[in-house]
Amino acid sequence: MKLLILKQYIIILISWMLYTNSNCYATSTTTTTNQQNVLLIVVDDLRPEFNKPYGQNILHTPVLDKFSKEALTFTRAYTQYAHCSPSRNSFLSGRSPQTTGVYNFIDDFRNTSPKHDGENWTTLPEHFKKHNYNTIGGGKVFHPNRPYNNDMPKSWTEYTFANGDDAGCSNNETIYSGVCPSLKPDDWFYDNKLVLNIIEQMKNHQEKNIILQMEKTKRKKEEQEEEEDDDDVKQQPFFLAAGIRRPHRAWDVPKRFYDLYDKKDIPLAKKKNGPIDMPELAYIHNGWPSTPYNQTLPVHDDIAQYGRLGYYAAVSFTDYNIGLLLKGLEDNNLTSSTVVAIVSDHGWHLGEQGEWCKRTNFELATRIPVMIRSPRHPNTFGKSTAHFFELLDLYKTLNGLKFIEFPKLGFQELKKITRKISKLNGCILLIDYGYLKPNNQNTLQSVIKHKKNKLFNDLGKADVTAHVNFALLYEFFLKNDLNIKDIITQKE
Repeated sequence: MKLLILKQYIIILISWMLYTNSNCYATSTTTTTNQQNVLLIVVDDLRPEFNKPYGQNILHTPVLDKFSKEALTFTRAYTQYAHCSPSRNSFLSGRSPQTTGVYNFIDDFRNTSPKHDGENWTTLPEHFKKHNYNTIGGGKVFHPNRPYNNDMPKSWTEYTFANGDDAGCSNNETIYSGVCPSLKPDDWFYDNKLVLNIIEQMKNHQEKNIILQMEKTKRKKEEQEEEEDDDDVKQQPFFLAAGIRRPHRAWDVPKRFYDLYDKKDIPLAKKKNGPIDMPELAYIHNGWPSTPYNQTLPVHDDIAQYGRLGYYAAVSFTDYNIGLLLKGLEDNNLTSSTVVAIVSDHGWHLGEQGEWCKRTNFELATRIPVMIRSPRHPNTFGKSTAHFFELLDLYKTLNGLKFIEFPKLGFQELKKITRKISKLNGCILLIDYGYLKPNNQNTLQSVIKHKKNKLFNDLGKADVTAHVNFALLYEFFLKNDLNIKDIITQKE
């Protein structure tokens, strides 16, 4: 067993080194022409359930399936916090919820960080902006106005398409609450309008750089300049971020995406009830559907199929919109010069454990899809890795792929951590339990204490980092369907 685990870590280490070679972690700023563009796609409520990259066979996601052939897929990726605003405040600032102090939809890290220093933090897009990137955001990247005004102008050069949503389901198109196959045109929907706007930004960027190139050529011809470029005519790379709303409810999307599925053939959750003796604290009622249900009383199968039908149709619509963004890169000759990262802020329950929501510490709420395509790392194309990835890793990963220096953050570089894991043949565990009862050290044990005390007593206090046996931990959490928070992180 030990030999097998060691072999697994060696494979992970080699895979990660292929993905982030030594040049990725350069500590000095290079010229703009060396830096690639970034397209960050943040999808709301998206669980990792696609056909090719995640081994499913129910959803229709041809774009994501094709994208996976040119990307590195992380099969064990997790959010810090299974709720929209806390998650986005965390990974976009590069700091954990304990550090941001954000556990709700009211606070934001700029104003409520426990040490009152959030106003001086550099966000992910802001860091690119400071390195001469044109940073443009649109849709739900930050949670709406958290921070205020989507952190304009600190994080963005421009925020072109403010957070918004559709008007909701029309009565004549609603087949069940929030389940709405619509006959409206694609561009009636917020997500599609957002995507078309981002594509226009790509086009504008390319046209601007073409003009700069023409000016440079003209100057060289007229003044017979040397090969070196002047700063005022260098092409400026972009950091584009598109925050797609669906599959967040309501599942109001074009009817043709509903037509991809037959409701009666949609499989239901295998575990419809919560774990035996699950404490009340671990369960949350989200208000959908309106019929009575709880952790021991699942919703009727017919209603559950409506919920899954709406969610799956919304995922397929999002898949289509992501396809438009990728085609926008291709049409503007930007594919080979743009790193693309597709992530979600958290997962979603579709009846499992009696839940129809996020905001739990179960695997389905905290596990997320992460797919990254880096044109300069073709050895990662079509590969997947079980290397643990947390959303906090996104900050340094994207910066590393751009060959620009790192800001000072509260966690180690992935290369160092990978080396440490390989050496220990174990892991470092940090479970973020704060959203249940912030700053309450007893919360974690109160959630999982039934029949499980021995393991967590071995780990020590709930809020400290501890070395544990990886195989035992993995088997334990998987068996009990609990969340393993990132195993390669460090308490700040």
